[in-house]
Amino acid sequence: MKTLSKIVIVLSVILFGACQNKEFTQVKNDGRVIVLDGQSKNDTLVFKGVGCIEYITDTALFNLIIKESSERTMKVLNFPLSYNPQELGLVVTKEDSLFNFANNKKFENTFKVISKMKYIAKNAFGTEIAGEYYSSYYIVNNKITDISQKIKLEDLKFNGEGIINRTLNLYSLDGKDHIEIIPTDHKTFIVSSSITCIDKEAWLVFHLEKDEEVRLISWNDFNCEGTSYFRALDQDQVQKFKTFRLDYITLTDDNSIVCVVPENESDYFMQLIKLTYKD
Repeated sequence: MKTLSKIVIVLSVILFGACQNKEFTQVKNDGRVIVLDGQSKNDTLVFKGVGCIEYITDTALFNLIIKESSERTMKVLNFPLSYNPQELGLVVTKEDSLFNFANNKKFENTFKVISKMKYIAKNAFGTEIAGEYYSSYYIVNNKITDISQKIKLEDLKFNGEGIINRTLNLYSLDGKDHIEIIPTDHKTFIVSSSITCIDKEAWLVFHLEKDEEVRLISWNDFNCEGTSYFRALDQDQVQKFKTFRLDYITLTDDNSIVCVVPENESDYFMQLIKLTYKD
């Protein structure tokens, strides 16, 4: 009888473990999932999803998506070791109209994942607070694949109020610095950057293919709003932008920042010239 009791107990533990494993690993749209916290320990958290069951058929891929969403959150924290995940939300959508910038071929079997992770972690002052972080990425042929810089973007255009549909928003390689270039329908440019206080006559340099470049000099006074203004291009500059793609951009006063241009935005000024210099 004692032997039988032990067998029953062992079987119960095995069955319970199997049920637990199925609950936490199967593809679902709600329930619970397990992720690692900042101390590399398993944390069980509430999960809510849309489109997971409908579009994800592979359990291993589902668990990889859960892991990816959590790790993306942890990487942006000031103190990643304090990361304590609380709740994860996922939205998975099928993308049927994405084309490759380089060859204009359609990306087949592609899905977009948008995640929202609620967590508790220490802020820059070391105080533990609750927060949430959104991230998005793509799945191509059942693999998490970074195609964000390869997707052909919407063509540039101004609306009826003279506002461009896409600004050129760039970041440095380490993500700490940024430059946003806002074209106007008057052929001038407004530039916002991570140089908080910027001088008059700051240099905005467009580094192009074939070692070509275009240099612009700001005309507005010193300010601590991180904003500079630039006049319209001359004919030589227009011709260069018509001919050569963007490589990277620098903004310099007493400080200097360098921002890379993604592949799918390298033709930004080619499009802009066609839009604003039609004659």
